[in-house]
Amino acid sequence: MRRSTFYKHFDDKEAFLRFFLDEIRRDFERHAALRPDEPLEEYLPRMNAELLSFLDGNDALVRSFLQGSQAGLVVQSVSLTIAQNINRRLKAAGECDDVRTSVQAGFLAGGIVNVVQREWLGASDDPARRERVATALFACERSVVGA
Repeated sequence: MRRSTFYKHFDDKEAFLRFFLDEIRRDFERHAALRPDEPLEEYLPRMNAELLSFLDGNDALVRSFLQGSQAGLVVQSVSLTIAQNINRRLKAAGECDDVRTSVQAGFLAGGIVNVVQREWLGASDDPARRERVATALFACERSVVGA
């Protein structure tokens, strides 16, 4: 994309980042809304599979954002969206303790984002990278929903 074309659509890089983050959030929300009553035990594996698919298809973009100056904003936004979706499902499953569900949702969202940051950004040329990420995401998932 040419610089002039970019600035026809966005005022600056931060405006693009906000747009991109909003698109990710909408995508997460759209997928979550497809099955609003889906139990957490079914939602997490599906979400993790979609996350891996997104990472596979957008590797350069993900790396750019997570290694850039706005990485904290990206991580915070994605973590919050994931945590909100998990929190809703925990409550739908009968968890009435708001503090407990918030902690569980935040713990899992943080684990997911940490795995992506650590493992996905680690060694992009490592053919086992995707499998390591999938295994770590599965471990995060099991820590909340049990074996």
